[in-house]
Parts: sequence; structure tokens; C-alpha cells
Amino acid sequence: LERFLALQLGEEAEVDDRSAALVRAADAIDADPRNAARRAGAVLAMSPNRGPLLDAFDSLPTQQRRRPSVRTLEAVVLAETDQPDVATELLDEVLSSDGAPPLARVEKARLLAVAGDYAGAEAVTAAIADKIDDPRLDRLRVGILLRLDRRPEALALLTELIERNPADLALVVEKARLLVRMDRVADAERTLLDALTREPKQELIYAELLNLYDNAGGKLEDYPQNYQRLVRRMLQQIPNSRTAQLTVAVTFEARRDYDRAEQILDALLQRDPDDRDAKLLLIDVYRATNRADKAAAIVETLLAEAPDDNEVVQAARDFYRRTGNQTKLDALEERWLRQQPESLLRNIGLARLLSRTGRSDEALALLDAAMAIAEPNQRNAVTAETIRTVADLPLPTAEPRLEAIMDEDAEPALYNAAGLALADLYYAADRTADFDRVMLDLLERQPNDPTLNNHLGYFWANAGRKLDEAERMIKIAHAADPQQSAYLDSLGWVYYKLGKFKEAEVWLRRAADRPDGDNPVILDHLADTLFRLGKTDEALELWQHAVEHAKDPRFQNDLDPEMSTVGPRAQAKLDAVEAEAAEIPVAPLGQGVPEPAPPAPDSSEADETLGDSLAPESSMDLSEEAAVEDEPRELEAVSDPPEPPSDPASTTPDPSPAESKETVLP
Repeated sequence: LERFLALQLGEEAEVDDRSAALVRAADAIDADPRNAARRAGAVLAMSPNRGPLLDAFDSLPTQQRRRPSVRTLEAVVLAETDQPDVATELLDEVLSSDGAPPLARVEKARLLAVAGDYAGAEAVTAAIADKIDDPRLDRLRVGILLRLDRRPEALALLTELIERNPADLALVVEKARLLVRMDRVADAERTLLDALTREPKQELIYAELLNLYDNAGGKLEDYPQNYQRLVRRMLQQIPNSRTAQLTVAVTFEARRDYDRAEQILDALLQRDPDDRDAKLLLIDVYRATNRADKAAAIVETLLAEAPDDNEVVQAARDFYRRTGNQTKLDALEERWLRQQPESLLRNIGLARLLSRTGRSDEALALLDAAMAIAEPNQRNAVTAETIRTVADLPLPTAEPRLEAIMDEDAEPALYNAAGLALADLYYAADRTADFDRVMLDLLERQPNDPTLNNHLGYFWANAGRKLDEAERMIKIAHAADPQQSAYLDSLGWVYYKLGKFKEAEVWLRRAADRPDGDNPVILDHLADTLFRLGKTDEALELWQHAVEHAKDPRFQNDLDPEMSTVGPRAQAKLDAVEAEAAEIPVAPLGQGVPEPAPPAPDSSEADETLGDSLAPESSMDLSEEAAVEDEPRELEAVSDPPEPPSDPASTTPDPSPAESKETVLP
């Protein structure tokens, strides 16, 4: 039959020849329904040009054209020419008539699956599973069952297929991957090792085992030994294979033997200039050997050739991230996100990126679209992202949006987040009265909230006003979380503003000693304090660290006036000291606080250890516990920290006060 089809369906064949071939193929489908898919596949394989094939159907006599097998065959061809709707309509007509071949149901199931109707596709395939002996039908069923998350049934069907086709290694690989997805990693390993025992030179199985060890090896007890054993076996059985050579190159790269890794990769690329995996490894080799331009050229070429290849995209993202090319990274992320179907997560992710790159208006439109499709328990997450985006906008645009969120019925965490964002915008616009109004409104609702108390207390302290009240509020925050560096810094800073430099030094050193104490604002505060105490050398060192840390992406928050200017401010102090200026521009004291006489520089004091510096000349007990107990009597009334948001069932966590941007500030 295939020889006949090859003759009748060739490039030079006439319409009548093609029509005769179609009739012959339909006869074979009627005679042997179990192998019908193979017959249809042969027709497609022998006639890659689908147009003349469709013309041949039109030229058939009416009686032949109406045969169910012929019409089914025509539907198969139509589906292959990107006309699924026409093909489906034709198949429905066939299935509603007598004598429909099983192939019609197979093709209908395939088209349903392509259209995303997996339940309908599964119902069709289940009805004909025992009528057609074709692995393609079973594989279609496996795919449909997986889409329906019926993994045990898919696994049973794959096992049955492998028993019937033991030489089909693609089925073995598919079964192993399914076992990994079912978290049965050891069973997946055993499946592949059994196949390797039968076929010890099969590169496909070695490659799949290596992939398993890379991605799920940590779930195997003997993973390191098994990996080494596999590599030794591969190098013995197939040492010159591509997989073996790539594995050796990876080993050399891990050992930083970049020259030998590059030699192997160059040899692989000479063998196959399009070897994607060799190119991906070469990117890392070039980057590690200071040849970023060569690495970038490979990245750009791969992205142009395979822009939707997940491994290529991941490699490009990693390269741009490691080389600090944020512009390229953002462009790559945006292109990928825009290719995804619209969904809540896609809209939020794209909105976040657009907001970060200065396109807040488009970001808000996406968030509005996200809110329209969000489930009730997802709306808080969209609102939280909206608050973060609106906070980047100019005050006239942001103000009405944030005020609308601050509804009486709003979740407390969302109300706080919107209020803090609005307060910070007022602060940046020098609208001090409005800043105070919003913050006091928030505190009236949650008087013991540590974040709110620290936020207002710190800003008052930094402005040098209401220092006694600022101290009280900051102590409330510190009592709630004594290890929080922001609260330690705030407490030290209010003492600085009060002219109590010894006390300020104690708390600021504690803040700087916390894991996140490298915040340049904390370092600048401590340096100002030490300079006031005459410890100039240490102050200079800390100002220099503040300048350097201000360049760290973690701290580049333009919305925070203090953070965005700390680098230049610290540098100005360094320059003034170097120039032996009459006045060094350290931070001023609070309103009405008299300037003390500057102390004489004391080199021995500058060399004190941290332990010594925590023992000021006063007799106050500065242990963590005593510090809390010595705080004002108002602290005795401090209640427990505020309750979490009242929607614990939300699938996406609501924003907590700790997530708002003031946590970047001390």
C-alpha cells in the first residue's frame, strides 16, 4: 500500500492518481480499522503538499466522497492544514452517520485535546481504546490523562505500553518523567537504570538519568555515589558521545579548569555548530574568563534563534543578572510575560515590571484588568500591588487612588499600606501637616502597631521635632521586636537628635551589628554620632562604607528621600574632613536642643572595642532586658502586636506592615 501511495501521491502525480490513492487508503481503513491511523499517516507522509491532496478529494465521485472513511481521511488532512474547525464539523457529520470508522473518533479526540477540552477528549478515547491497535492513540490518552491530573491512570497505561513495546525508549523516558512529577524519584531512577541494563550504550537513557540527578537528585539517598557511578559507566560505554563530552566539560568548568572545558565545547561545536547545550556552557566559560562580549554574542544569537526556548531564556536571564545588565533583563522578562496568556499572576508580574521601569500608567491598567478577573480571596493581593505601583506616581495622581483604598471597610493591612504610601508622598512633597494627619489617623486605629510607631517616630526624630513623643513611639516599636535593626537605629537617632551621643552610640552600634546592619543610612547615623564623640577615624571609615553601600541595588530606593541622598551626604562629609573645613555637615540636632561643645579627639577612645563602646560613662544598664525595662512608664500599657489580616484563607498573602517601603529606612 505504501509503495502504491508513493507512486500515486508523488510531486508529478495527476489529480486522478491522487484520487485513486485516497480511495485505496480508505479501502485499507475500512478493511483494517485497528491500523487506520497508520494508513492516514502514510497518506500525509507521501503528500507533503496538502493543497493538491485536498483538490483530489473534490474530484472524487459523489458516492466515493460520501464514504465515512474518505470523509474521515479528508478531516485528517484539513486538520493538518490549520483548519481545525472545518475538520471538527466534518468529523461530527461522520460520527452522526452509520459506519463511522474508529479513526474518526481518534481524530475528534485529538482536536478536542488541542482545543483544551480534555474531559471530552478522554471520553472519546476511552470508548475506542480496545478497537484500535495504535500506540499513537495510547500516547494521546496518556497526554489527556496527565492534563486531567489523573497520573496513576496515565502511569498504568504507560507501563502497559512499555510491556508491549519494550524497545521504545521514548516511552521509558516519559514514564520516568511522570514518576518524578509524582515525587517517586527512586522509582524513576530504577526505571531508567533497568532500561540501561537492557541497552547499556543508549545515550538517551544516560542523558535522562543525568537530568534526573541534576533536578531531583537531592531526593535520593545515594545520589552522589549513583551519579559518579553513572558517569564512570558512561565514559566506559560511550566515551565519545555528545552527552559524555558535555558531562566532562561541566566537570572541568566546576573545577574552574576553563581551558579544558572550552576545548571540549569547541570540539562539540565543530561537530555540530548548532549544539545548543554546548553554547549554553560556553556562555559560562566566557563570562568566568572575563570575555563577557563573547558570551553576550552567544546569548543574543540563541535568543534570536530560539526566543521561546525555556533553557535559552533562563540562561540569558542568568547572564544578564550576573553581568548587571538590568535593561536587557527587563526587556527579556517583559517579552516573556507578554507572550503568556492573560491571568492574574501574569498581569501582576507584568505590572510590577512596568512600574519598576517607569511605566506606571500601563501598570495600573494591567492591575485594573487583574482585579476584574481576580477571585474574592485574591483581590487583596491585587490591591497590595496597586498600592506599591501608585506609590511611584506623582502625588496628584496617587492621592485619590490611595484615599479610595483607605475605605472604612478596608482590611487593616491594606489600609495601613495605603496610608503609609500616602504619608510618604506627603513627606516627599514637604506637606508636613498632611503627613502628620495621615500617620496619626493610622495610629488611632492601631496605637500599638510597631511599624506605624517607628515610622512616625523616626520621621519626627529625623525632622528634629516632637522628640519626646518620637522617643516614646520608637520605644513601643522596639519593645515589640528588640532585634529589629530599623527600631534600634531609630532609637539611636532620636538620642542623637536629643544630643545624647553616648546613648546614641550604643543603640546605633547594635543596629549596625544586626545581619542587615550594612544599611548605608545606619552607617551614616553611626558615623555622625562617632564624629560628634571625637572618634574621627572610625567615623571616616563608616562614611566611606555608607558611600559604597549606597550603590548596592538593595538600597537604591528613590522613593525614600534619605536613602536616595545618603551616598552624596556621606561623601560631602568625607570631602569636608579632607579639606579641613571649618564645619563638617553632620546631621543637626533637634529643634531647641543646644549644640554641645565638641570633644577633643581621643585616639584611645577611637580604638575602643565594641564591648567597651557599649559601656558609656553613665551608670545606665544597657543590657537588652534592662533597656526595655528602663523605658518610659507608658510602655506598661503596650498590648500584644496587632492581629494578622482577617482573611487567612486568601491564597495570596495580604501585605503586612513590615512589607511597606519604610522598612528600608531605619
